[in-house]
Formats: sequence, structure tokens, C-alpha cells
Amino acid sequence: MTLPECYKILNLSPGAAWADVRRSYHALALKFHPDRNLGDPECEERFKQVSSAFRILKGHYAALGERDVLETPYAAPDPFSWPSGSPRAEGNAGAPGTLKSRATGLWLQVQQWERRLFELDVELRVNITPAIALNGGTIKVRRSRETFDVRVPRGAREGSLLRLPGKGDAGVLHAGRGDLLIRLQVVAPSKPDPWEQDSRLEVYLDKRDIRQRRVFSLNTREGEILYTLPVTTRDGQEFILLGKPHPITGTRTRFAVVVRVV
Repeated sequence: MTLPECYKILNLSPGAAWADVRRSYHALALKFHPDRNLGDPECEERFKQVSSAFRILKGHYAALGERDVLETPYAAPDPFSWPSGSPRAEGNAGAPGTLKSRATGLWLQVQQWERRLFELDVELRVNITPAIALNGGTIKVRRSRETFDVRVPRGAREGSLLRLPGKGDAGVLHAGRGDLLIRLQVVAPSKPDPWEQDSRLEVYLDKRDIRQRRVFSLNTREGEILYTLPVTTRDGQEFILLGKPHPITGTRTRFAVVVRVV
């Protein structure tokens, strides 16, 4: 199921806010829940589509670092909260399907309570290089005896949060596991990249061009740098030129230029 299809199933425009996604999901889940539409296969199928679309979008927004996603635990529609006058609220209290759905709902509540109480969701801080943050890529994350391949999206930023469902701590009352949350930290590598390597260069310039304030060009590994010099520039005088800022860290290379006047 693609993201556009998920938005369409939830009656939303692509890129809708997370609050709108959550609100639309709860409304549709309540409308098509099988306990509220007994024996209706179309409603049951629609409910499955709505639930799948919501799970996919939830993972999508979590990968984008949407903090509200983490603060909003997944909650299935509560079968005990149907409005008065509905088929589930009146006349079916003793039906076998009702007792089964109530037991299922109670068990889901116990699982959510256990997940919050024992903090089954685990957060790890993982360092990535500026190159990975800029271009994206796959990193290996190790926790205890497990190693996971984690896909970092292109353009990740400091503090971005990635979620691995079912990779957290195991519960006590049930076999389900919480989620593993990867908090990204952009750290410069120990070996400096080209933006962090200072350089010392010699340039030979005509004194007439200097006096006329001509614009000179310096070709570097980071691209072309344009500059002018004071008319009082002397032979052997040194100037500092700054390169382009690094797209992630903002670091700028310092080029020490020694001018040879000819």
C-alpha cells in the first residue's frame, strides 16, 4: 500500500497533519468496526484497510520525526464505548461475540498498560556522519545481542527519530515487544572531510590588476572562490579566504593564500 493510497483510504489529502490522520482514523475505525457491523464483510474489509493505512502512515510520520506520534500510543476503538442506542450498547450484552470482543478489548488495554508501565519502547542515540545525514543510507545498530539494519532517509537532521516496530523490550504478561526508537545525532567524523582541511596556496598576480581592484578566481576542491585584494597588497602578503559552508555542519575551509606580485 503506497502513501497516496493510505491518504485516500483515510479521506485525507497527501501530506495532511498527523492530528488529522489520527482523527480521521478513529472516526473511520469506529464506523466500520466489525463489532458494530456484525456479519457485514464489506465493513470488515474496510476496517482492515483503514487500520493498515493508519499503521503505514504512523510509521511514515515517525520516520519524519513527528513527536506527537511517539506521545500518542496506538489505540484500537474501544468496544465498551459505543453510544447509547447502538446495537452493541443495547440488546446484545449477553451475545457470545460481545463477550469475546470485550475480552479482546480488555487484553489490548492490559498490553498497553504494560507497555507504558514497564517502558517497553526503548530509545537509542545513534551517531551518523554528515554525509549519511545529507545523502541517506543504511547503518547498523546494535542492541544487546541483536543487530539491525536501519535505513536513514535523505536529509535527516539532528534529533530525527526512526522507529523499528517490535524491536524493543519484551513484555512480562505477553510475548509482544515494544518499539526501538533511533534518535539520530549528526557527528563529524574523526578524520576531517575536505571542508575541514585547511590549505595554504600561492598565487601569482599582476600588480596592475591588483591596483585596478580586479576580481580574481581561486579554484579549489570545493569549487571556485572569487575575491579582490587591497591596492596596498605587498609581495609575499598572506590572506585568508573562506570556502563554501558544509551543507550540514556549516564548517568552512580556511584557505591561506600567499600573494606573489609580478
